[in-house]
Amino acid sequence: MVGLQTLDLAIGVRVPASQPNRFKTYGRQKNLSRPFLCAYRQSVSRFSMKVLTVIGILLAAWLATPQQVLPGKQGALSGSVVGPESNAAAGAMVMASRPDPDSSFQTRTYTAKSDNKGHFDFPSLPVGTYQLEVFPEDKWLFKQTVPSVQVRDSSNTTVELRFQFIEECEGDALNSLTKADRAEIIRFMLDEAITQKKIPSYPQLTVKKRVILSTDNVAAGESPTLPGVQLLLLSPAQIQDRANHEGDLMYLMFQKIELRGSCVAVTLLNVWADGTSTIETGPKTFMGEGCIQYVFTKRNGVWKGEFITGWIT
Repeated sequence: MVGLQTLDLAIGVRVPASQPNRFKTYGRQKNLSRPFLCAYRQSVSRFSMKVLTVIGILLAAWLATPQQVLPGKQGALSGSVVGPESNAAAGAMVMASRPDPDSSFQTRTYTAKSDNKGHFDFPSLPVGTYQLEVFPEDKWLFKQTVPSVQVRDSSNTTVELRFQFIEECEGDALNSLTKADRAEIIRFMLDEAITQKKIPSYPQLTVKKRVILSTDNVAAGESPTLPGVQLLLLSPAQIQDRANHEGDLMYLMFQKIELRGSCVAVTLLNVWADGTSTIETGPKTFMGEGCIQYVFTKRNGVWKGEFITGWIT
């Protein structure tokens, strides 16, 4: 049994606040890669076919040798994922990766998911040195580090993976938000999104000089008045009903307004409500959905928001 290791982790890639509109270079779009599909034709003579057949037989015989089929040395890796407030991080994806010994440019990756107590387990891994990454909920709020661990033959390596908040959220933890605090934060976010035009697909969102805002995480009286645009606060059911009568429409929704450490984490989405569909209009594409994510800290009695990341489909 290998002794317990404690490793500090982070998660999430910081994006400079000076670049709030470069959504296409990170976020969801970055993960939507498509493999190249190749097809080719080649005519082979009978002689070439015979040569290929012989090579295939020799290759099969080589692969069947005992040296090839015997499994390599194996070990186990297990441990727990702990958040910055010493709480178990349930549902976090743990990724262990190492260079492929059979390739100079590829990486082998193994994944596990932490349970309700933050525990994760890799029961069988080839021996070697692994780089560990953790992907919890709200990874954008945490620092990024990639520690390494050694998996040894017939042993269980045990680690405790701890990740820390980004600098903006490292101070004394906040306990609550007043109604005035929430209203100030919501106004700041909507001003950034609409007045400053920092939300993705701004033209589609502000068609007819009207912006629809969902009541998700927004109470009555927390919706501000903005210059040059009419802000309609509607329930999800009202938004869907309007889309059913008018066709697809884009609206804003506060997915999250949460206390995280010494800051408030806010996620503002712009999404489509799927309305009527006919043969003439064809299938929906729903391009242009996106989000902006900010953290807020209170300085001298005033809430200051800082852009952290964002994405667009």
